[in-house]
Amino acid sequence: MKAIRKLIIPDNLTDIAYQAIKENILNLNIPPGSKITQEELSRKLCISKTPIREAFKRLESESLIQILPRRGTYVSTYGIEDINEIYYIREILEGLAARLASQILNEDDFVRLHILVEKANQAALAKEIIEFSYFDSSFHLMFVQKCGSNRLMKIYGNIYDLVQIVRLQFLHLPLENTRLYKEHLDIISALESRSPDQAEEVVRRHLRRVKDGIMDKIKK
Repeated sequence: MKAIRKLIIPDNLTDIAYQAIKENILNLNIPPGSKITQEELSRKLCISKTPIREAFKRLESESLIQILPRRGTYVSTYGIEDINEIYYIREILEGLAARLASQILNEDDFVRLHILVEKANQAALAKEIIEFSYFDSSFHLMFVQKCGSNRLMKIYGNIYDLVQIVRLQFLHLPLENTRLYKEHLDIISALESRSPDQAEEVVRRHLRRVKDGIMDKIKK
């Protein structure tokens, strides 16, 4: 395991432990399948074991770790069935968000979406995987946050971290720069059209293709 980066957050120790461990899982600093212990994390984070234990409970409830009796605690791994389920749920939620956002987004929002797409494309061309993931996720997250439904946003938040892990886990493979770039521009055009049906369909088609691409890479 790599050195664990500490977070300095003026909050209670359980929150500090939770956020520090979660960040390192999401960044793949602690890779899927890794065994983690309260003792090691307590030493590395300079926090007692009780907050670590409470943080483990929260992380398990979010499906980020698995606590196995008499075997230990492991960072969750994601197979074909998991990814299919995660992306199917994502497709439904982002499609609905796009449908709603198409009626709400303003010109400033569209400018911001174009900026995020351009930055993601530049990062992809430079093979900067972490940077690409940041701008790509920011692009998708933006129209979800702008859809006007707090309830949808809350539900989406439950799978957002899992999507991040899957994205980083498989983006070390070659990126289809031109196609990704075009599909992101198509999403913006659909949102600008103010057509709910078109916006939802374009987003869902894009996410289905992304999921299929991940599946093809796993099977090879």
